[in-house]
Amino acid sequence: MKNTLFTLVAITFSSLAYSQIGINTPNPQGVFHIDGAKDNPVTGVPSATQQANDITVLNSGFVGIGTTLPKQKLHITELNTTSGILNSFVSGIALTGIGYGFDGSGPGFYLENTNAPVGQRLLKLNYSLNSTEPVLNFQGVSDDAGSVGAQMLSITRSGKLGINSVNNPQNNLTVNGNASVGNAYTNVVAPINGAVIQGNVGIGTAAPNSKLDLGTSLGTNETDFAGKKLAVYNNAGGTDFYGLGISSGLLQFHAASTAAEAPSMVLTSGGNVGIGTNSPSQKLHVIGNILASGTITPSDIRIKKDITDNVYGLKQILTLRTINYKYKNEELGKDKKIGFIAQEVKATMPELIITANDEMNTLGVNYAEITVVLTKAIQEQQKEIEFLKKEIEILKKAK
Repeated sequence: MKNTLFTLVAITFSSLAYSQIGINTPNPQGVFHIDGAKDNPVTGVPSATQQANDITVLNSGFVGIGTTLPKQKLHITELNTTSGILNSFVSGIALTGIGYGFDGSGPGFYLENTNAPVGQRLLKLNYSLNSTEPVLNFQGVSDDAGSVGAQMLSITRSGKLGINSVNNPQNNLTVNGNASVGNAYTNVVAPINGAVIQGNVGIGTAAPNSKLDLGTSLGTNETDFAGKKLAVYNNAGGTDFYGLGISSGLLQFHAASTAAEAPSMVLTSGGNVGIGTNSPSQKLHVIGNILASGTITPSDIRIKKDITDNVYGLKQILTLRTINYKYKNEELGKDKKIGFIAQEVKATMPELIITANDEMNTLGVNYAEITVVLTKAIQEQQKEIEFLKKEIEILKKAK
């Protein structure tokens, strides 16, 4: 009899050792499974919103709240996506090892200020496992329903920092928008490379109009300087401007300019320099007078080839018409000038004519090389003078 009783007890405890315990559920999914309260206390029939299990404990020791398949020792999932603060955690969180682990693509951490107006209520911290996305994202969210807000700051796994909707910064610091620097001093042992700022930077001004804006605050004409790449202002009125600009393939140099003034000098992509003109047609194109103590033209025979005697002389000089004139475009000069007509010079000495690379293909005269023709003309005249002198001597002796 004692042996029979011992056998029954052993069988009972053996079956309990391999059983699963369920509270409010006839089909426990783990060692210990609790289903929430039912709406109908008589029949025990749950409503649709209570069909899901509340707590699940697997034989692996994992505990799930809101999920029947916990992935960690404690795995919590909020299924409510229509109301409440916790709907920011739709994707769930999981405690993993030391510290907290966040499972899924949703925000891992958030802060709410319930007294703040809509649009300023939440701060979300996201963690991304995607190798092409930042490790950490800080976002401002407009409401409790988890709407996507502006990305304020992102940090990649390589340590690159992006500010203001820069999702994947390619440099150590990338700022989208304007940046200003006031009274900031930093002791730097070595220069730091890799900073990129998309927008305008102001030093000494909170409203930069250029890529790098240095100097005092501007006056009412400050918008006229927009587009300049480097600006330095010597006064607060915007009437003493120094800087660089880029426009239509030109590098512009400004010195003591006002908002309405043209650049003092330009450099074209073709290497032409213009002073007083924005469209230089030659390597050095100057509108106005040039003062020089002297000019030198390379003339060494060692750098010349195809040398022949000049054929232009007195005959060609006698065909030239000298004129007085004024330019139609007063930007070329307002004073009365003297000179030649380029088309008339071209008819007899085309080598002295230069065609500008502009819309009109303007013709110019190489006045410097006319001196060679004048020299030849003087030589020819001198020969005639010498011949006439001999004729006179002969006539005198004949008397």
